[in-house]
Amino acid sequence: MPAFYEVLDFETRNVINSFDTEAAALVFVRSLLDLNGPDGVRELAIIRQAPDASGEYEPTLIVDGPSLLDRLMMDGATPARRAVSYRPSGNLLESE
Repeated sequence: MPAFYEVLDFETRNVINSFDTEAAALVFVRSLLDLNGPDGVRELAIIRQAPDASGEYEPTLIVDGPSLLDRLMMDGATPARRAVSYRPSGNLLESE
């Protein structure tokens, strides 16, 4: 069973979306930042779900809140961010 990444809203405790990679989850959250500004991502986190030795999925916090916002701001100017775009279905498209 492969690991996957979830974007979680800590305020509502809802999973917003799931992705195969951390990079894809970051692209999605970055799109939310672009659309809604910092207030739209302050309560979000990226969680890695990976199976443990028994096969049960175990969540691991990757980044959340202010740390997530800081990471997005640092990554915002990189060419890699412009090379991938998010489609609402959760799929990534090559764009540039």
